Amino acid sequence: MSFIKNKKVLFASLAGIFACSFVNILPVLAQQYRLNCNNFRSEVQQQTCARLAYEKADGELNLVWKQVISKLSGETKKRLINRQLVWIEKRDSICDEETRVNRRGSGYRIFLNDCLRRETIEQTNFLRDYLR
Repeated sequence: MSFIKNKKVLFASLAGIFACSFVNILPVLAQQYRLNCNNFRSEVQQQTCARLAYEKADGELNLVWKQVISKLSGETKKRLINRQLVWIEKRDSICDEETRVNRRGSGYRIFLNDCLRRETIEQTNFLRDYLR
């Protein structure tokens, strides 16, 4: 009996590892197969490009955030951290509302990632003002 339980645990663990690995190699595969995000050939490509564009914007936001937060201290730093937390909730709310009608549609992930990307770029530009 314990062997069967262990097989289930092993299978679940391997499935999790595979899923995590697959997510990490998608950007590599996109480059390897030269995914053309200016000329979609399928909805899957469009979804992948939308996700990659959001991930790129999010990476840029994180870099700018680290630069900004390292230059601040005290009350100013605290206020900006709180403002960032509020922005995350606002971004999620905006994108949830914007994509509500598409939630069951095949293009939902495309619209959601596009909204997240757009909001993230706007916040990155706001944070850049702290660097000036």
